[in-house]
Amino acid sequence: MNSSTQDLMNQLQAYSQGSAAISSVGNIISFIMSVLAIIGMWMVFNKASDHGWAAIIPFYRDYVLCRVARKKNLFWPYLICQVVTCISSIIFFISFLTFFFSIIGTAMTLDADSILTGSSVGIVLSFITMTIASIAAFVIRIFIYIGLTRCFGLNGGWVVGLILLSGVFFMIMGVSDNICYIGDGSGDYSQSYGQPYGQSYGQSYGQPYGQSYDPSNGQPYGQDAQNVYGPQGNPSQQSNPYQQGNQSQPGNDSSNPYQN
Repeated sequence: MNSSTQDLMNQLQAYSQGSAAISSVGNIISFIMSVLAIIGMWMVFNKASDHGWAAIIPFYRDYVLCRVARKKNLFWPYLICQVVTCISSIIFFISFLTFFFSIIGTAMTLDADSILTGSSVGIVLSFITMTIASIAAFVIRIFIYIGLTRCFGLNGGWVVGLILLSGVFFMIMGVSDNICYIGDGSGDYSQSYGQPYGQSYGQSYGQPYGQSYDPSNGQPYGQDAQNVYGPQGNPSQQSNPYQQGNQSQPGNDSSNPYQN
């Protein structure tokens, strides 16, 4: 083996070692981010008074996330996109292996041309399907994150953070005491229905009765009692015709001892 070949082998070996080291670091970072995302999502679900343990269950985690984000209608499209992406990835991998083995001549008992054609079609179709489903799932995920940040009173910058560094931003949302679940207000009946009825009832019914009642004046029925019983207010205080007659005729007063 000459020196040039030896140098080439050394360079290839160094490149493979560097690639393995970079791949190992990438796998470690990906694992750490996944763990942070699960822990943060658990705490976020607990803040929304939902099942925190759903963060460790695939697919059900996405359903709870859509429910917390008030985007339940996006769960089934998102699930279909995920399933299609997974199936397309499997078909792509199988088609690629079939294409590779047919080239190197391992399938000697079958028609190599038909295998190459079928595997090529499988690679192309599965790649297109996988790409479309992945893009659709990514777009739906953005809308879910928009609803999630709105329910926690956060701005659009958090959507970008959840897309790029979901583990870190989920942890911040779960740990921070200043971030609370408030909902988006679309299904809050206390704001859309409770206040109008409460205000109208208090103004139209509560105030007339409340203002007219004055216990210090001895008017339990309010100011309207004066209009009902006359200008003197209390019927017991009206003039008695018999008493007026006795007062107008003092001679008939039996209490006068000098009358007789």
